[in-house]
Amino acid sequence: WNIDNDSGGGDGNQYAPEGFDPYEWCVITQPGVVDPCTDIVCADGEICADGTCVGTYSLTVSVDMTLEGFDGDLMDVRLDGGDWVEMTNMGDGVWSHTFTGLVAGDYAYNFYDGWYESGDDLAACAGGGYGNDRNATIVDADVTMDTVCWESCESCPPCDNCGTCDAD
Repeated sequence: WNIDNDSGGGDGNQYAPEGFDPYEWCVITQPGVVDPCTDIVCADGEICADGTCVGTYSLTVSVDMTLEGFDGDLMDVRLDGGDWVEMTNMGDGVWSHTFTGLVAGDYAYNFYDGWYESGDDLAACAGGGYGNDRNATIVDADVTMDTVCWESCESCPPCDNCGTCDAD
């Protein structure tokens, strides 16, 4: 609401609803208040961002827990520091999740198995305050990241039926 203190420096008393328009005040003095997407209808697979329809994409990430010896029944991942979401057990120690409705841009994600990954060996593929923010970029298509071994930038080495893994 526009308020006039009637001290002689304004337009005098204002009476509702004739004297002012609260919508006009929001647009002029609070530009972030009005949603520029209010009257925009986008096509399927698009969302409105800042008044323009943009395409949405998916990002699929997966982690192989074979060498970690993880025997838990819950593995989580989060995107850009958001809420943790449950990953799907794909079998053979691999866990996966697909984030949907994303716009083109850079993203960071973290895995969590009850502990956070150490960033000690992730400098080639991760960053952030703890060194364990893995990075992905979406340009103009869905993205599926390569499956990585826990606390590694690479896939896990192959293992034989006896559980012995090639460390090369």
